[in-house]
Amino acid sequence: MLVLIGGEVSESTIHDKPSLHTINVYDIASSTWFTQETSPASNGNSTPSDSGRTGHCAVAASARDNSSHNIYMYGGQTGPTVHGDMWILSLPSFTWIGPVSMGGMDVVGRSTKLDLHRCAVMQNRYMVVYQGRDWDAPEEQCNPHNGVRLFDLQAIEWTTRYEFSNDQVPYKVPKVVYDVVGGDENGGTTLTLPQAHVDPTLKEILAPQTTTTSTPTEVPEPSPDPVPSVGVIVGSILGGLIALGVLILLVVYLRRRSKRRARAESDGTEYRGKPELEAVVPQELASRQVQPLPGFYNPAQDIVPVNFEPVEFPHEDVPRVYHELPGARHSVAELQQ
Repeated sequence: MLVLIGGEVSESTIHDKPSLHTINVYDIASSTWFTQETSPASNGNSTPSDSGRTGHCAVAASARDNSSHNIYMYGGQTGPTVHGDMWILSLPSFTWIGPVSMGGMDVVGRSTKLDLHRCAVMQNRYMVVYQGRDWDAPEEQCNPHNGVRLFDLQAIEWTTRYEFSNDQVPYKVPKVVYDVVGGDENGGTTLTLPQAHVDPTLKEILAPQTTTTSTPTEVPEPSPDPVPSVGVIVGSILGGLIALGVLILLVVYLRRRSKRRARAESDGTEYRGKPELEAVVPQELASRQVQPLPGFYNPAQDIVPVNFEPVEFPHEDVPRVYHELPGARHSVAELQQ
């Protein structure tokens, strides 16, 4: 949605400045223009001049739940009058709130009366104002020494302090706004439709489409994974190398075995794996007569052959006769020195 505030319509020699009491709204989705009447705040605030305004600037900031969208309008000119005030137009109620800041001097002593200037939002908190024509400057020309001006959208005041944050900080609705439209700094606007007549189609477009906000809960950070020790790392590497070596040996063995099988098939023989061992024929060892060493005793020399006749064992009633072997003479031999 586009909201057109003020400006000037030029047709040949006629210059028409639209009233700030009537706002032109363009719906991008349906490519349709609407006209909506505004209302002053119910707490006694007024509305900008009905004579129109040109040369001003405006920025918009939305509540966290999108229940309200607040347009800050600053400066500009109406006829010979140059403005230095700040107004807020709160949507979807189309309510003017202000002026929240009157014309005069800023915190460094510069006049706030500007026109033909530019402004932008930073950090969802600051309106940054730059360039423009300073009517208190000599010959009412653009003053190159104007520099940059900061307006705090939450505190509703000019400031020289800029607090930067790496995180995207959500916009907080100022108290002067939610005292009129309801809710709090996070949203929750209760004034959700214009107080004046509204086109039925525009009413459907302005129907509240809030976003539920929840307070984030602290989630404990996961503990870091334990770092493996040096021994585990070295053991893993060695184990991997050993497994790789075994795999390589297995591949080499299978390739060689395949080559031997292919060679055997080409020779017309059957491959049987390992060659069989040749049969070994046992051979009888030649008998050798053992000769005694000279000078040693040979008991075989003293054995006297005795012929015995077989004798039948007598019965028990026959007296037993015992025979002794004939005596033998033994000779003793000494080792040679």
